[in-house]
Amino acid sequence: PWLAYAKQNRVFVPGEPVSVQVLARCISTPPVDRVIAMDLHASNIASFFDVPIHDISCRSLFITAIRSEVDEHCVVVAPDKGGIERSSAFARELSLPMVTIDKTRDRITGAVAIHSVSEDVSGRRCIVFDDMIATGETVIDLAHFLKERGASSVTICATHGLFTRGVDVFSGAPIDHLYITDTVPVPDRIPIPT
Repeated sequence: PWLAYAKQNRVFVPGEPVSVQVLARCISTPPVDRVIAMDLHASNIASFFDVPIHDISCRSLFITAIRSEVDEHCVVVAPDKGGIERSSAFARELSLPMVTIDKTRDRITGAVAIHSVSEDVSGRRCIVFDDMIATGETVIDLAHFLKERGASSVTICATHGLFTRGVDVFSGAPIDHLYITDTVPVPDRIPIPT
C-alpha cells in the first residue's frame, strides 16, 4: 500500500524524471484493473495512472488510537504546505485547531530548514499527521523545533514508517509518542515511547 517514489512527484532539478510517473506507467501497463494505495504523498499522483487508483487514508486509525488523549491543550501541526489538506481533515475530525510549519528543502542536498510556525505552540500538546517518515531526520528536527517553542509534548502519526537510516536516529529524540502503521515492515524497536 506504500507507493515507492511518491516523493518524486514533480521535477526538482532540471533534467530529472518524475519517477512516480514512470512507476505509475509500469504498474498500469499489465492487465491491472485498479490500484489501491494508502495516504499518497500528493494528490497529483493519481493523475499519473491510466487505471483507477483508490487512495485510502489511515486518518481514522490514528484518530481512534489517540482520541482518548485529546483535550483542549492539543493542536494539530501541518508539517509543511504540502500536508495542509491532510492535517486540516485530521484536525476537523478531532475538533482541534491547526497550525502550519513553514519549512524549505534544499533541492540538491535534501536538507530541511524549519523557519516558523503559524501560531504560538507554548504549552500545547502538538500532534503531527504525515504520510511517511523516510529517514526520520525531518520529523526529529520538527519535534526539536516545537519543543524549543514551548510545546509540552509531540506526538507523531505517520502512515508509512520507512526508517531508511534505521531507528537509532530516534534515540534521544524529543518525541513523546510515535504511531505508525504496518504498510511496510515495522522495525522490532524504536527507541522512543510508543
